[in-house]
Amino acid sequence: MTVHQKKSRRKLTGGIKKKNKKSRRYSRGSDAIHTRIGKKVIKIKRGRGGIIKRKLLSEQYANIINVGKAKILNVVENKANIHYIRMNVLTKGAVIKTDKGTATITNRPAHEGFVCAKLIEK
Repeated sequence: MTVHQKKSRRKLTGGIKKKNKKSRRYSRGSDAIHTRIGKKVIKIKRGRGGIIKRKLLSEQYANIINVGKAKILNVVENKANIHYIRMNVLTKGAVIKTDKGTATITNRPAHEGFVCAKLIEK
């Protein structure tokens, strides 16, 4: 499923606007990446202008500030979607349980290719 972000096809009067150009490849969006807990898997995609994007599909370790590397056990809280707790989806702001304590994710793992977190409690 591709996400298209287009303007309204209707005028203020209710009539349909005429298209001024066809849809282009650069106008397309992309599917949502749900980073899960598991063995590290990265999908590499070529972006516009030859830029390389690393899409993180799954990760089992988090880089915790001032503590180091910690193993992710499960997702405790996720304000992005209540169902992400059950599915163990890692997003920015999600509260995770690690072997070093409870931490919150401070970066966007699906876009950056790694997980950074800040310890809340030990």
